Amino acid sequence: MLLLVATSLLSTVSVGTPRWQITLYMILMGLGIGTSFPVTSMSALHNVSFEFRGVVTSLVSFFRSIGSAVGVTVLGAVQASALTSRLATSGGADAQTPADPRALLSPEFQAHIPKAVLEKLITGLADSIAFVFQVTIVMAVIAFVFVLLMGRAKLEVSASRGPRREGGQHGGAPSPAPQQGH
Repeated sequence: MLLLVATSLLSTVSVGTPRWQITLYMILMGLGIGTSFPVTSMSALHNVSFEFRGVVTSLVSFFRSIGSAVGVTVLGAVQASALTSRLATSGGADAQTPADPRALLSPEFQAHIPKAVLEKLITGLADSIAFVFQVTIVMAVIAFVFVLLMGRAKLEVSASRGPRREGGQHGGAPSPAPQQGH
């Protein structure tokens, strides 16, 4: 839920949004993503026998890494496309666009651009970044729906022997004999 709220808030950023507000939104986004990592790992381990838990954990990490790489690539392409289309429709700013959009944030580049054109370039960049977060709202809603569909299943764990297997048997190594005399 926190991830959905943070994504929605970040989709509203503009050139006039104060830096502290963007920082607050990003902290909320980090908290939303950070709290989802252990939940994802634990839900993947649900109903998996003890001997396969290492495999499942490594698969979760592997697919999280692949998903991050693909996600950054796709969303970067969406942002670049949105920036190009916004600059093309802004009138005159397209001719002043640098090859690398990060140059728009450089004081050296900004010093050589007329103020009216620079405002159009910066506004186009800010709008394209907000558009990426608007796109990610859809992904956050889909993730939230899947979380709701997971239900309230709990991982059954015995305090001394590990997770319960089918048939009532416990997994893991046998617990050591209790020591007396302490």
